[in-house]
Amino acid sequence: MKENKKRILFWGFICFLTIALSVGGIKLYYDGYGTVGQARKKLKPVAEQFNKTDLVIRYGNLEAEVNGDKIIVEDKNKSTKYEYQYLNENGRDIITNTYSSLNSATAEIIAKGMIDAVYRLNNGTGSVFSEYQYSIFTNTTIDNGVSLDNGSTIVIKINLNQNIVKNIKELKLNLESSEVNTINVNDLSDLKSSLNSNKTYLKTKNIITIYVKQLDNGYIEIYGQNNSDSVNNELHDSIMNVIKILNENLYSLINTNGDNLNQNNLNDDYEVSINYDFNEPDIFKNLNNITKVTLKK
Repeated sequence: MKENKKRILFWGFICFLTIALSVGGIKLYYDGYGTVGQARKKLKPVAEQFNKTDLVIRYGNLEAEVNGDKIIVEDKNKSTKYEYQYLNENGRDIITNTYSSLNSATAEIIAKGMIDAVYRLNNGTGSVFSEYQYSIFTNTTIDNGVSLDNGSTIVIKINLNQNIVKNIKELKLNLESSEVNTINVNDLSDLKSSLNSNKTYLKTKNIITIYVKQLDNGYIEIYGQNNSDSVNNELHDSIMNVIKILNENLYSLINTNGDNLNQNNLNDDYEVSINYDFNEPDIFKNLNNITKVTLKK
């Protein structure tokens, strides 16, 4: 009987010690101790902020959570998951994701959500994409805050400790890409008021011209022209910014579908006409290569 009591006490102590160590280990993990625990502590605020960003909320059915040293974003519409791996590169805290250019629409929305989340955690307000297009990050480095490598696969890297907008403005980068010519959301601050009062709106920025008409039947016609020989995303991005202001649901739909607005397209929500035969005077420098997008009721 005495031996049995000793045995029970011994194994009871071992069981208690095992549970205590397990609980202690879990507590240390959640407190940020250990390599994975430290990563989790840095990633948790990013995932929480991601879930609150406007772009993610508008898209719907995206949810981020931390799993070890990764942020996992699930697209519940498509039962697809995207992983943002935490890395420490030469003292920099970084999250990175690689995705295919063949199926990039949702991956790009998630990348934008991550960039906005990190921007806000570094004292930013609003959205990075009210002022800059996603393509700008092919011109920035991870030290600036974000780097984007384009190809058949696309690699996005985000520095968790940098305010990308502040850095771009301070560096005064001589960007020869979209931001020089693209008509961004800030450029369109008077769009709605002009349509309400005049039923038309005209904006030119370097090689890009946008002309918008409000029709009596409620439809809106957007005409755009890239007045150069270069082939890029500047016209597409400019038209999309107009759509974003006028109809955010349609903007999200076009983004989700990956429609580049570069071919004729007719559906229930909008219509795209390439090389449209425009005949109003004094709007465009010439009548070549005009794209028309009609937003329906």
